[in-house]
Amino acid sequence: MKPWLIVGGLFAAGLILAYVLGKTIVIALIGGAAGGLAGALIAWFLKGKDAVQPAPEPQAPVDPTVPLMQGLVILNVNIREQAIPSQALEAVERIIDKLRDLLPQMNSDYKGNDLTWEVNRSAEDYLFRIVKPYMALNPADRQDKLDEFLQGLGAMETALDEVLDVVRNHKQGEFSVKAKFLNARFAR
Repeated sequence: MKPWLIVGGLFAAGLILAYVLGKTIVIALIGGAAGGLAGALIAWFLKGKDAVQPAPEPQAPVDPTVPLMQGLVILNVNIREQAIPSQALEAVERIIDKLRDLLPQMNSDYKGNDLTWEVNRSAEDYLFRIVKPYMALNPADRQDKLDEFLQGLGAMETALDEVLDVVRNHKQGEFSVKAKFLNARFAR
């Protein structure tokens, strides 16, 4: 609707109403001015509503691997700063390398798949569940728990090797089984 029509219409309505009620031209002019002012306010308010809103800029799709990779980098830095035994450090780094290989392919080729979700969870949660309790120990207790820690890392590395085999050989029939295994073994 045109703003000048709103202003003019309310001016005329105010003019006529004020003349009918007040029976003098001065009151009619005051009523017309009040109607015109009300019309101008309404037109200004409606103009903002009718204005064409700019289309939102298209957002780049969010790559779920970015925060997962960043978390793995932070974990790698933390384990290096803690000076854990070399065989444990090497095991964690092998797992990180396997996840680094798996994450992009799983999230691009098998988006929405249960196995993709479990591989993502391995990077953001399961590996941390194995590493953090060990890292929280004092150095003397770490030595006592090293074998247990290495067993947990070995189990995860073996599971990821199996996932890598399934993915590289496109054994999609085994995806669900591997996803359930990862969940049952590491989601506790």
